[in-house]
Amino acid sequence: MSMDFSGGSALVINTEFLANHAASGSWERLQALFKEDGYLTEAEGLDTLWRLVERSTYGLGDLSYEPAEGTPLWNDLQAFDVYGNPPLPREQQYIDEFEALIKEFAESTKVGGSQLQLYIANHNSDDEGSSYDEVDGVYFGVTFETAYARTPAADILFTNNDLEWCNFVQLG
Repeated sequence: MSMDFSGGSALVINTEFLANHAASGSWERLQALFKEDGYLTEAEGLDTLWRLVERSTYGLGDLSYEPAEGTPLWNDLQAFDVYGNPPLPREQQYIDEFEALIKEFAESTKVGGSQLQLYIANHNSDDEGSSYDEVDGVYFGVTFETAYARTPAADILFTNNDLEWCNFVQLG
């Protein structure tokens, strides 16, 4: 039996771009939530945001960084910490601001009839990758399908299943 590996890639967007292009202030409001809940670094706050989005989407996940005792998020989690239920009020604030950030990003990147779509993800290089990985931790990415357009010639090959996008890891 062998282990399977696959390559991964992401179009990672700089958080400074998000801060400068969040027209209605969703980025600043997220930063305020991080501070109010006692997160000492942006990385801790972003990890919490990612985990809350995962919880609301899939009903999974624990927080890596507990909010400071007595903060709004901490109080919510102490009162009712059952997964798979509707988000708690403070969790919903995080999710609402993230959804506002997605909309603001799409609007700020609109050119003609196209716009980019933002998502949040996490990659743990220690557990799932290697020291050569170019991303580690929580990051904001742009979906490939909104960033790249295939040429008409490639469309013909893809449609006929003559062209396939493949990833691989080279060991050795």
